[in-house]
Amino acid sequence: MKRALRTLLCIGVLYPLIGCQSRTVPTTRWSWSVSPGQPQAPLPEQLRVEAPGSLVVQWGPERILSAPVKIGAATVEGAWTRNLLDRQGRIIYADGRIYDSLSASLRDRSLKLQRNRETVRKRIAAQLPQYATSHWSRGPELVAERRSRLPGWNLHWVVHYLDRAQDRFHKASADARGRVLTVANAGSDYRDAAALVFPRGPKASFLSDVTLNGLTGESGLANSRARVRSADAPEALQWDPVSYFKYDLHDHRFDAVQAYFYADRALTWFKDQAGFELPEPLTLDVFAGGLAQPRNTACYYFGQVRLGLGDGLLYRDLMRDPSVVTHEVAHAVIEQVSHLSTEGEGGSLNEAFADYFAASILDNPKMGEVSYVEGPFRRDIENDATLGGRNGGLYHDSLIVSGTLWALRQALGTDAGQAVAFKTLSRLNVDSNLMDFKAQLTQALAAGLSAEQTQKAQTVLAARGWN
Repeated sequence: MKRALRTLLCIGVLYPLIGCQSRTVPTTRWSWSVSPGQPQAPLPEQLRVEAPGSLVVQWGPERILSAPVKIGAATVEGAWTRNLLDRQGRIIYADGRIYDSLSASLRDRSLKLQRNRETVRKRIAAQLPQYATSHWSRGPELVAERRSRLPGWNLHWVVHYLDRAQDRFHKASADARGRVLTVANAGSDYRDAAALVFPRGPKASFLSDVTLNGLTGESGLANSRARVRSADAPEALQWDPVSYFKYDLHDHRFDAVQAYFYADRALTWFKDQAGFELPEPLTLDVFAGGLAQPRNTACYYFGQVRLGLGDGLLYRDLMRDPSVVTHEVAHAVIEQVSHLSTEGEGGSLNEAFADYFAASILDNPKMGEVSYVEGPFRRDIENDATLGGRNGGLYHDSLIVSGTLWALRQALGTDAGQAVAFKTLSRLNVDSNLMDFKAQLTQALAAGLSAEQTQKAQTVLAARGWN
């Protein structure tokens, strides 16, 4: 075993001190891995994730344990730890970001504030009517954040909620007393039933009879993996009492059935291919904006995929587009596996893997073929995008990564290419950028390939500008 380079990152915001000096609040970025033939070094205790209280997901032959860093009742903003375990339960990779010192006084302050949580919730609700009336919310949660201009830490509250009027998810922060500071956009019984769907979308397949397996409850679309609801048009989801979901194409319930079918198939694919299951059923919140004013909504946030029908001008039949629904479901998987960012280069990686998995599930590299009105498709990951052409655009740069992954899948074969993508994703994290992707992709290609496959992979990397 060997511990990878231990890097001290000055991520903290500089604050002024007497004499025009400046200091940072330092964090330590750790990574540690098992490397055959290398001298053994112990796993730093700071990186060890205890199973109780952690998020555990299966990813191929590995299990991933991840957890935020806590101090008392507060989550330390920006700090995290993660362990990858092999089939025998041995830790083979670990990484994390840990602050060098967190005081006992900070812990005590957090525990004291936590006792006022319900009072704070009411104060925030009084200031944010959209939070008070939202059908979905989370929090308030206590967060420890580095002060921007003075040494030490602030404790504040965070809530997440869906603003139905704007059709957006929001994240709001409040001070220790519950005064709102900022609001920002963020994104039973089992039964089987017959349904009528386009299995591969209306452009690539005919209407077909399928069976929806493992439905829960007496009616409605829900199983252990996904469930359908509508915050904006609940009246559209009045299901027939009989046990089948066969509706006319002009019936909006057809769109809901179609979206559910795609989502369930995608989650089943991840279970079959990687052994992965979401810790909770994924919610599909359909008919965003209602039926009278349908919206071009397709987004994922905190266990929810929100889908509109499309306005008919830029998008139409969004819920009938397998690439759109599958792409959003993939974001839910990516969040649990690597917690990639949704902004900057991390956001480009997030979009790239979502496109790649959607393309792999559908065996079609084109995104938005069914729904995009202004062209034959919205994005195509079978492309020649190179690293040298990056420009900072979220989706522009995502095509460099997704194009690389798709080219590797074609060069190495489906199974080998898929294994490389799975392994690469599991070693990325919330701080990852394009260079981290390059490093982890290179590691993933270093083992398990034949000499011929290795040569083909190097040809792809060279053509894409990664060498």
